[in-house]
Amino acid sequence: MDTCPKKYPATSATKTPTSACAPTTRHKDNMGLTRMVVHLILQSLSLYVKTHIAPKNHRRADNLTPMSAPTQESLIEYPCLFPIKVMGLQVDGFIHAVTYVAKQFDPTFDASTIELRESKGGKYLGVTITVRATSRDQLDALYQTLSTHPMVKVVL
Repeated sequence: MDTCPKKYPATSATKTPTSACAPTTRHKDNMGLTRMVVHLILQSLSLYVKTHIAPKNHRRADNLTPMSAPTQESLIEYPCLFPIKVMGLQVDGFIHAVTYVAKQFDPTFDASTIELRESKGGKYLGVTITVRATSRDQLDALYQTLSTHPMVKVVL
């Protein structure tokens, strides 16, 4: 929702509203963050579709009952080092919370490998953790736990 007040030009016959204020630095920062989030979401979605979405169930020739879907092989070879991007507000304890969750799923997690990226405006922080993934179930549970954490906004 646009928070800038609208004004109507005195000479306009159609009375089309124009913005009374120019875009502020805050607007530009939000747009940069939005672009970054959208880009990361699209990357994550692409990887998710490639690794998690099974093909549609095949039907028998008589089309009466579906046959079981073929087992989908993962594109990821386990065990492997798997990077996960976590974004949230830049507040005290955010990095510690992400590290704590990572250690629950990977006891060998090394916190010195964490990569940090601050948003342009400094309001948000992107944290990249690299965990040793041993199975798809482990990764799914880690994503679920991070996604439901109250300090986390986005997990990719």
